[in-house]
Amino acid sequence: MSYAIQTADLDWQLVDGIDVPVSKQFGDVYFSKDNGLLETRHVFLNGNDLSTRLADLKPFAYFCVGETGFGTGLNILALWQLWQQVRPDNQSHLHAISVEKFPLSKADLIRALNAWPELKPLADQLISQYPMPIAGCHRLSFPEERFSLDLWLGDAHDVFPVIEKTAPVNAWFLDGFAPSCNPDMWEENVLNNIVRLSEIGTTFASFSVAGVLKRGLKQHGISISRPRGFGHKREMLKAIWNPVEENKDSEMALEQEITQKKTEPDLERPTRPRQIAVIGAGIAGLSAAWAFAQRGHQITIYDQSAPLSGGSGNPLALLNPKLCPVEQSAEHLMTVAWQHALNHYQKFKAFRSIQVNQLALKNP
Repeated sequence: MSYAIQTADLDWQLVDGIDVPVSKQFGDVYFSKDNGLLETRHVFLNGNDLSTRLADLKPFAYFCVGETGFGTGLNILALWQLWQQVRPDNQSHLHAISVEKFPLSKADLIRALNAWPELKPLADQLISQYPMPIAGCHRLSFPEERFSLDLWLGDAHDVFPVIEKTAPVNAWFLDGFAPSCNPDMWEENVLNNIVRLSEIGTTFASFSVAGVLKRGLKQHGISISRPRGFGHKREMLKAIWNPVEENKDSEMALEQEITQKKTEPDLERPTRPRQIAVIGAGIAGLSAAWAFAQRGHQITIYDQSAPLSGGSGNPLALLNPKLCPVEQSAEHLMTVAWQHALNHYQKFKAFRSIQVNQLALKNP
């Protein structure tokens, strides 16, 4: 993992009353000057046929969207908005994974997202959980929305190889700055791991039709089309990983089959509410029961006497996380989980955050 996280260095251009952020690191805009939200819907939402696919999710189904550049969060917010509009009322869940090497500061994020008033209710929720610039994976959870986001901060070359494939990514937003501005994002190592995290049936969409991207996908047997792009762009990329034809006895077909068997986990996902017993009604047991209940399952809790009657029933307790040096944060679970815990525990009346100050002490 990459440890030191540098926030984005921006210029701003005023276009038709909208502040458009421009990356000084890459010399490119974060979203189209024509209409960034419409471009996102055209390229990434429609390019992956998400309206139909999300609306057709079965009970308790899990759908995952991957993204190669978080940027201003516009793509994720547009996806979330679509999810609100089409999601079935059946405990299905939408999860997103996004990677960002140079995250915007929270002030810049707020300024950028002010361009889209219709997204403000969702943007405010995103901003409230937006993590500090610490390397590693940050889980942003919105259980009432049946939506969650893993925001990885770090270089894509370092991040994608360490992401575990607990479930395949169903659709990809291949975003980020143009290959001519940021060629590292589109190199073979990144694309190979994107395919590793996918499965037969996964779709891909991108504003870019650069040769490096087309060649990288085709070498994995992924079928590519080039429908009309947004605005002045003549083409965009739309792709799908189709099943290998039975009569196509080639080295590539065999390699895909072996890769699929190696990376696809053997997980049984529920299609109806499960009855789950939790033994122990302390903080851990109640937290587990709450998490399962949020997913629509039926919970029975067993305890020797009563909830919070043991050690968890103290009238007051202090949680003091032992954080590591920031240079080691990407591999230190406590440091990354601490930010998620602050957001999570605020839902409960018993929790009150105070402050954590941890100073490095050196001998004179």
